[in-house]
Formats: sequence, structure tokens, C-alpha cells
Amino acid sequence: SIAWAENAPVQFAFTITESSPTKGTVARKYETIGVTNEFMRINAGERVPVRAGDDKVQFTDVGTNINCRAKEAQSGALSLECHFERSSVAPGQPANTQTPRIHTTRTGGIYIVKPGASTQLARLDDPVTGSQIQIDALVSRIP
Repeated sequence: SIAWAENAPVQFAFTITESSPTKGTVARKYETIGVTNEFMRINAGERVPVRAGDDKVQFTDVGTNINCRAKEAQSGALSLECHFERSSVAPGQPANTQTPRIHTTRTGGIYIVKPGASTQLARLDDPVTGSQIQIDALVSRIP
């Protein structure tokens, strides 16, 4: 196995597959390029205004958020630290509500992955929507 240099370039590719009894199966892909030992962030969605007081409004990210970092592990493997969050405005609310309910699913941890091989990081049952979410990662060395 080849040792990973400090701050070596890597490509992160994530596939989040959601299977729903009403919507079928949808796979979404998220990719970015980074370097080892540094966190990379992917945010895909929108910022939703939420009333935070009498005259205050805060914004919250709604959609898919991925924070990840790869470090060298033993025998050429990588230690992949990832945190995932999927959120949406809960259905059945008025369109202009100032205090929307946000439905959020989160998972994260540190995983040992083989570079260049897809690894299933998580499989979650969502009790609110009845859907199942699977997260796969592929981390590759960039020559």
C-alpha cells in the first residue's frame, strides 16, 4: 500500500439513496475534492427564515449537509470522519409560516474505508416519513 502524504488531494463521492413507499427510490450524488486532514463541506438546499423573537429572524439550512475529513489509517486505509444531515420543512404547514417545523435526520461517525471502494456508512429508517435512507461513500486518491 502507498502511504498518504500530509494534505494529499482526495475526491469524496457520496450517494444518498432514499426509498419511500409513496415516492419510490431516489439516489442523489454529492462530490467534492479536498485534501486529507482537512474538513470539507457540502451544503445543498436553501436557507429558510425562522422567526427567533419579536423582530428577529434567523436562517436555517434545509436540505443536505455533509461535513467530512479523511485521514490516513493503518495499511493504506482511510479514517473517514463524516457528519450527515438531511432536513426539510415538515409537510402540511401554511406556505408563509414564520415558525416552520423542520424535519431532520442526522448521523455521523468515524469509519475505516478502503480508498477507491464504495462503503455503506449508514442505513436509517425514518419513522416520520416511513422512508429508508442509505449513505454510501467512495473516497479516492487524486494522482
